[in-house]
Amino acid sequence: LAGGTGVSPMLQVSREYLHYIQENEKMGVQDLTETGALNMLYAAEEEDDLAFLQALENLQADYSDHFRFYTLLNNPPMGWTEGIGYITEDHIKAYLPYPPSKDQLIIICGPPVFETIMCNFLAQLKYPRECYYAFSKDVS
Repeated sequence: LAGGTGVSPMLQVSREYLHYIQENEKMGVQDLTETGALNMLYAAEEEDDLAFLQALENLQADYSDHFRFYTLLNNPPMGWTEGIGYITEDHIKAYLPYPPSKDQLIIICGPPVFETIMCNFLAQLKYPRECYYAFSKDVS
């Protein structure tokens, strides 16, 4: 779950994870993930606020078996064909692994208020607390 400029660290995490999968597949380790196992919901206010869109599209093209992303804009331009508004529980259920499972990890990065709202949504959807991590909530 990425909000605004929170997509920057999420892109780095995604690249590293996809590289890990690719390297393990080269060594013959199979079935590390299900198809589409890395899904990103990316929310921004306006289309001009979408950072690294080309990099995300490239990842999706290069790792189509493992990576998908979906963008939402609160103030979309005319003709926008993806999500409109803020990320809701319904978006989480539709685009992230659901129902919750202990073998999942959801990472959240964005403004602190975004992370708080996303953590509340995940808790309401019965995701175990150990199955999601918010950067601003890290107290270690």
